[in-house]
Amino acid sequence: MPVTHTFWPVFAFAFGALWGSFLNVVIYRVPAGLSVISPGSRCGACKQPIRWYENIPILSWVFLRGRCSRCKTSFSVRYPLVEAAMACLSASIWLKFSAPNSLGVPLLSSTLVTWAFFFVFVALLIAIALIDLDTMLIPDALSVYPIPLGVIAAWLCSDISGVTVVDSVLGMLLGGGTLLVVTYGYFAVTGREGMGLGDYRLMGLVGAFLGWKALLFLLLASAFQGLIFAVVTFYSPLKRLVPDSSSLAPELGNDVAITNDIADDALATFAIPFGPFIALSALEWLTFEPWLMALFRQYIFAP
Repeated sequence: MPVTHTFWPVFAFAFGALWGSFLNVVIYRVPAGLSVISPGSRCGACKQPIRWYENIPILSWVFLRGRCSRCKTSFSVRYPLVEAAMACLSASIWLKFSAPNSLGVPLLSSTLVTWAFFFVFVALLIAIALIDLDTMLIPDALSVYPIPLGVIAAWLCSDISGVTVVDSVLGMLLGGGTLLVVTYGYFAVTGREGMGLGDYRLMGLVGAFLGWKALLFLLLASAFQGLIFAVVTFYSPLKRLVPDSSSLAPELGNDVAITNDIADDALATFAIPFGPFIALSALEWLTFEPWLMALFRQYIFAP
């Protein structure tokens, strides 16, 4: 079956939806220190196992109207949204890597390997973003331990991904190193933590997969989108959903971005997680890289 056959993006979509369901388990259980394997999926209220036909990605939530079939407790709309996001991104990266390039039409085997590596990368980004959003913590198991996968992907898949081993290693070192310098530099100047150590580790992971050429966009886009989110949230009713940085436990303070550069004393203690915006920017680069590179060449790198 040729790499451009319609079957493959459809398969990628369905496979992504299935693993999106597992991501919901990871997002809930990993911060709580629970096993992601046992027990199986169950209702958080009545503790009854969820039957297989009630656990079909996206569709089951719609048919059950977002409620447990037994106790009628509502299930968060986040569950089908995570499944749909993983499904769409899985199909998107398949279409990207299966497209003809300067070397011609990629081989099916090479495309499958490349897609598999970046499928894992996308899943990690989604899990990290939502865990950080919920807890202001980024687990090392999701951000540090997978970094070698980015270098291996560059070694095996550079003809398709366009990221060489040198690009990957430089991306890891420069990406993580830049945020590490910013973190300690900000603390040295202000005496306050402005960014957590989890963020520089996440940037190291992103740099390993996307290479150093993506770093300028990642730094600018994540900072801009994070600032917009912080300002809009602070001056809206959503503010009550975001914890005050002064009330955070010390261990949570290691992964917090504090927006205190705006002339408002209250805003100086307003904290938002920065990890979701790094992850969002990485997904934007992964999806729209050709167009973003063209814009950079035209408006930033042009003589």
